Formats: sequence, structure tokens, C-alpha cells
Amino acid sequence: MYFHIPRNNMTKIIIKDTENFDIFGLKELEIGEVYADWIFSVFKPYISERILEVGSGLGLIVNRLQNRELVVASDINDDFLRILKSKFKNQKNIEIFKLDIEKASKRDIDILSNKRIETIITVNTLEHIKDDFAALVNIHKILKENGRLIVFVPALGKLYGSLDRAFGHYRRYSKKDIVTKLTKSGYKVEYIRYFNFIGIFWWFLAGKIFKKENLPKMTGFFLKFVVPIFNKIESFIKIPIGQSLIIVAQK
Repeated sequence: MYFHIPRNNMTKIIIKDTENFDIFGLKELEIGEVYADWIFSVFKPYISERILEVGSGLGLIVNRLQNRELVVASDINDDFLRILKSKFKNQKNIEIFKLDIEKASKRDIDILSNKRIETIITVNTLEHIKDDFAALVNIHKILKENGRLIVFVPALGKLYGSLDRAFGHYRRYSKKDIVTKLTKSGYKVEYIRYFNFIGIFWWFLAGKIFKKENLPKMTGFFLKFVVPIFNKIESFIKIPIGQSLIIVAQK
């Protein structure tokens, strides 16, 4: 999973102690776990037993899938793959797979489709891919008939700013953008919602007003203490707008 980390910079920020390395001055566990819990709580009901994650990164979502029948954790980045192999080396139901989903070879697509994947998850990944439509088409080829694709992407094009550019984002998505691309690539959208209302203000201030290229160090505090409150609020109230979008689509 990307968590807004530019792929071409990973070798600069990963150190041997993978449990404690910094990402833009923030501890991986500090920035990741609370947010991953929040995301996972929303799409957990849609996950089956045979899963492929596209862009597994540090394995934060995979951590929450360890009791499933099969989990294929994939990434394009060798540093992430090394971390994933180390973390899950004793998990027989978790496989690590190098995958460029935008330019996936027929061989890779065949190997993965033969695993009878029922759910494909992609969290903070599509915005890093230049040809995201090609990626969605390749995912469709891999996914089992009637299987589900779960997508988590940054929302609201007007929020695009210095943070997005620094983190390697090609775009932010509107509901119309992502639904159109999913429909044209063969999916039927069954669920879509905005996510993280309060994050709009945080991202706007950092990326549009102050033109930051790194997340403010107070982000750790924000994730630990503010996010849990809004997690509860958003579980009861349908928010009209948010920093991100969560979409569930069926093949």
C-alpha cells in the first residue's frame, strides 16, 4: 500500500530496521496502523477468502488479512518486496509477487488468474499509475468472474497541490472519473463513498496554502487522536465529501 510514498524515493528512506524507519519524518507504525484500521473497517465486509493486493507496500493491509485462505501481496518496488518477504516469511497462505499492473505481462496475468482470485484490493495505488485505465483492465483480466475490486484513491481534483506532486500522484479522482473508468473497463460499481472529511482541511492547508512537500510532523498526532473520533462519526453519518474515495466494483 502506498500511503502517499513516491516509489522512486523509497531506497532513500528505507533502512534496515523496517519496523522503525521514517517516512518524511514520521514513524511508519505511527502514520500507518491507525489509518489502515480505519480504511479496512470500511471495506472488510466485501473481502472474500482469495485475495490479491495490488501495491502492498509495507504490508499494512496484508497484516489484516492473515487469516484468509490465500493472500497474494504484490508490488513493483524491490525494497517493498524485500520487506514483505521478511514480514510474512512464516505465513504459508501469503505469497509475494512482483507485479507492474500497468504493464503486466500475459504470463503474470495467467499466473494470477489461475489462483482464482475473488477479491482484488488497491489502496492509494491508482493515482501513482500513469495509465490507470490499463491497470484496471489488467486487474479485470485477473479477477475471477463475479469477483470484487476494492479501490481506495485520493479525491477532489481541486485539492491537487504540492503534496500530490511530491508524492508522485498523477491525479486525484472525482466520483465521475473513477466510476467512468471502472465502467469502461468492465466493472459494475456497487458501492462508493467519500472517506475522511477532516482530512480535506489538513491536505488543503499543507499542500495548497503552505505548499509543503512533506507531511507535517503533527500528522502522527492527528492520526492517533483525531482519526478515531472521525472514524466513529463517519460510521454513522454519510459525509457529502472527503479527502479520499472508497469504491467496490464487481466483475
